Parts: sequence; structure tokens; C-alpha cells
Amino acid sequence: MAAPLLAAGDSILLATATGKVLQIQPDTGELTAMYELDSGALASQPIAVDGWLYAGTVTGSLVAYDTGKSELTGWPMFGGGPDRRGTIDREDS
Repeated sequence: MAAPLLAAGDSILLATATGKVLQIQPDTGELTAMYELDSGALASQPIAVDGWLYAGTVTGSLVAYDTGKSELTGWPMFGGGPDRRGTIDREDS
């Protein structure tokens, strides 16, 4: 595992040290797709926007990959938000 998991659409995505991004069904753990980024080892958590995956490599490159699945979206920033800690929906009372 090269980086933390991320949620995108109704899937979990996982970057690997071998340059692949795995799409996992969160309810069952089933591997539903594997994207070969042809980039070498990934060094960062990818972001997923409208079916495009973006990830940093250990050589300092940034790669982009079109999965063709526009439902893979929902993680537009590294860390999940501008504060890099993810986002939490809260209802103020």
C-alpha cells in the first residue's frame, strides 16, 4: 500500500507501490477494477474527479489517468479538503 485509502463515488480506491490503483467494493471487499497507471511506484494518495485519477510518483512526477467512470469522484483535494484533514459534515444545534 503506497498511501491511505480514499472514498470516491460508492467505491474505495487504493494506490499501490507498483503503480496500480485498485477499486474496491466497500461492503464486500471485492476488487471491482484495477487501473494500471504505467507510472512506476506511486507515492501519494490519488485524487478522483469525474473519473480521472491523479497521483504523485516516487520520482516526483504527477500522472493522470481517465478511468472512463465519471461516478468515481468525490475526493477533489489531497487530504480531502483545504485543511488536509478531510471533511466532516456537522449539524449545528
